[in-house]
Amino acid sequence: MLDIFSPFDLPFPPGMEEAMIITVLTEQGTRRCPICGSTTIQDIDHNKVKCMNCNTTMKKEFNSKDIRTILKVIHTGTKDEKIGASHILANGLKTKPKLTEQHLQDIVELLTSNIPEIRANMAAIIGYTAETHPSSVITALPKLKPLIKDDNEQVRKNAAGALLYFSKTYPDKIPIEQVVQMIDRTEEPFNLIGILGSVAKSNPKKILPHKDIILKTINTQTPPTLYNALNALAQITKHDPSPALTIKHTLKKMLSNQDPKIRLLTTAIFAFIAEKEPDQIEDLRTELERLTNDENQDVKENAKEALINLT
Repeated sequence: MLDIFSPFDLPFPPGMEEAMIITVLTEQGTRRCPICGSTTIQDIDHNKVKCMNCNTTMKKEFNSKDIRTILKVIHTGTKDEKIGASHILANGLKTKPKLTEQHLQDIVELLTSNIPEIRANMAAIIGYTAETHPSSVITALPKLKPLIKDDNEQVRKNAAGALLYFSKTYPDKIPIEQVVQMIDRTEEPFNLIGILGSVAKSNPKKILPHKDIILKTINTQTPPTLYNALNALAQITKHDPSPALTIKHTLKKMLSNQDPKIRLLTTAIFAFIAEKEPDQIEDLRTELERLTNDENQDVKENAKEALINLT
């Protein structure tokens, strides 16, 4: 989950109309003008659109020259221009991040900007790129890692989101101790807990010492953070069922949760327990049999797998 600051209350950086991009999407997929927020967007040609409310003409995609222009404003403009330009850059690279080595160097340097909005937006760009091409931005990690302890909440959130993408390919490069320290200090530690689950998938032993923070999150958080906590516990349970068994009663109640994703993750945990210690969940046989008729196909399969190991 990566967020970028809204520029709606900031002046549009002068001379950058040709570098604008219209990729701000609502959850419904509606195109929204980054200048005035209007959804009255009209196509002009294959690569340009126009906001019919504020008459701003924008590109659908930037080229390398556009990126250089925007980076120049971030380095030399007024504070408001810098913030606006950083948002434009982050927004434009959200769906199709295309960075040359020089672009990347500039963006990595901006991770240490004294303006928090710029740090947050640059962390978002690194995250968008790491989602699909993590090796191309691996050099950003030394300056990205400290940002999960930044004074600014949005910077911390975006840095954690970027690290979550890196953790899927480079789990050994993630500063687990720092991640764990920040979980208790974060109101919604979705990305941080997600990192633990991602690392546990390849190295459960590395996350096992931090089982208590995962169990605490399961007991105190709601979706979507709860999903990531249950996933982290599932990854650990493949290696060692004992942490999951300490909250067996809580997990049992989740088997009846209305949210199919919660039932899916919980049945997966019990299936892993059944592989190693089937006697510990024999008393759940009736519940698991009921779930073989669940409306969700994956929940059915997990329940069946657990029952196979019980017989």
